[in-house]
Amino acid sequence: MASSRCDRAQSVTAFFAVVVVALLAVAGLVVDGARQTAATRHAQATAQLAARAGTDAMSSARLAGAAGTGEGVSAAERYLGAAGVAGSVTVTTVEVRVRTQVTTTTVFLSIIGIYQLTGRGDATASLQSQR
Repeated sequence: MASSRCDRAQSVTAFFAVVVVALLAVAGLVVDGARQTAATRHAQATAQLAARAGTDAMSSARLAGAAGTGEGVSAAERYLGAAGVAGSVTVTTVEVRVRTQVTTTTVFLSIIGIYQLTGRGDATASLQSQR
């Protein structure tokens, strides 16, 4: 009879250990997944606003008679710098394209060797002529 109780206690302990590990894994995916989603949203919003700043600067320069591409690049890069977001700016004669990248550290996934997650953003703003 004592052996049966001991076997049951060991199987309950093993089951409990498996359940705890599974719950920690799910919590890790939820928490760190939410952190990556927030990083992606931040990267996308920053890309959109930087592209808009670039086209605004281009349109102002064009009204003054310049091509405006240099002003567009400078304005978009200044916006990225002020936001503290890494990214690249590509300008043509009619549009500004910004690609951004935001890195966040993990909370739970660092246990299995994943220390950072990356969110990316991509936005294009175009100049439209008014007639």
